[in-house]
Amino acid sequence: MVNLVLKDILMMKKTLLLCLIYPFVFIFAFQDSEVAAISASIIGVTYILVLSACAYDDKYKADVLLNSLPVGRSVIVLSKYLSIYMFFAIGLLFYMAACTLLSVSGIPIKTHSLTIESVVAALGAVTFMNSIYFPVFFKLGYVKSRMVNFILFFSVFLSVNQLAALIRRYIINSMDTAANGNIIMSVVKFFASLSGIQAALAAAVI
Repeated sequence: MVNLVLKDILMMKKTLLLCLIYPFVFIFAFQDSEVAAISASIIGVTYILVLSACAYDDKYKADVLLNSLPVGRSVIVLSKYLSIYMFFAIGLLFYMAACTLLSVSGIPIKTHSLTIESVVAALGAVTFMNSIYFPVFFKLGYVKSRMVNFILFFSVFLSVNQLAALIRRYIINSMDTAANGNIIMSVVKFFASLSGIQAALAAAVI
């Protein structure tokens, strides 16, 4: 299974180099928004890598090759879902590398340190997005499923800021009072304040 994930990464060397640029773009574009800069960078890189991996599979008929090997269908599908978190980790590392390079270079561009709510919101976003996209991809193929992924990307992109704010308001800020039992009430309030896609994103994290 791990080899199947590594296969996707090795096939996308040029795409990985291109993705190194994305964090710099988002850091510059969202100077005044900590959550947007972090989440957009991670989600953007993950989105591009997932889409590229599916495109390469379609181009080189990887499904035909894999089906001819002694590998179960469930293993192939599971490796695709596992790749989401591998790509997420790459996006996280790329963002940290971009922030470090900008800080060392002395370029007057504001960078933001990673926060729990921004990382959790980004994780929920990519999980939710791909939990819908992959079933469509396996059913319809890459070409017909591209628009679905595009719509999902912008839907979660527009919701991730609000989700991160709610995580900070009801979960992070309540950690100091967890010993008093208030954490349970904070979690209840958090889910009560969610609606639509935000609830789905939160459920995706859990």
